[in-house]
Amino acid sequence: MSEFAETDDLKTIESRLGHVFRKPDLLESALTRRSFWHENRDTCSENNERMEFLGDAVLGLVIADILYHRYPDSNEGDLQKRRASIVNRSALARLMRTLGLAQFIRMGKGDEISGCRDRDSILADTLEAIIAAIFIDSGFSRAYQVVERHFFEMVEYANDAANIDDSKSRLQEHSEWGRCGTVAAGLYRLVGVNRKSINVGVNFLVPVEVDMNRHNDIF
Repeated sequence: MSEFAETDDLKTIESRLGHVFRKPDLLESALTRRSFWHENRDTCSENNERMEFLGDAVLGLVIADILYHRYPDSNEGDLQKRRASIVNRSALARLMRTLGLAQFIRMGKGDEISGCRDRDSILADTLEAIIAAIFIDSGFSRAYQVVERHFFEMVEYANDAANIDDSKSRLQEHSEWGRCGTVAAGLYRLVGVNRKSINVGVNFLVPVEVDMNRHNDIF
């Protein structure tokens, strides 16, 4: 058993998640970024990148199932929009901050100095890894319960259509032009990306061509 299993940090995280790990090493791995692993290979056997991949899939399935049963009158397009409003980088990062888990992420010195601990992408990836750790530790049903508990408010918020905003989906809808609800392959194509800093955030200006007519959309 690792030293992590005997720490107060473990108990704090478990309390905030509402899950007690049978194998605490899984949580430790979920909190470990590649940068930390690279600097501590002698004592650290795994980073969380593979767990991010698995957690993303588990989270997506759980949210899809919850939305499918929560909104029986919604069509496929509406359900996709609702899921996109919940399973996205900013929403996951916000939940990590609400749970107060960012302080427990294990990262390298360079990451720490550059402010990665408060970066949305890192917070979101770590949350996905934590979900994977719960899934591996105790199975799908338990992971489902934990996700449902912490994402409940987001699911309710997704009930308001005005809160659903997915630029790519709106572009696809605009490009359909009566094609029986299906976006044909090649109907629109990316022709360039322009990175623009706006205040403290970053937006991407993406020009596309739809049926040879030029449009601009923000992703």
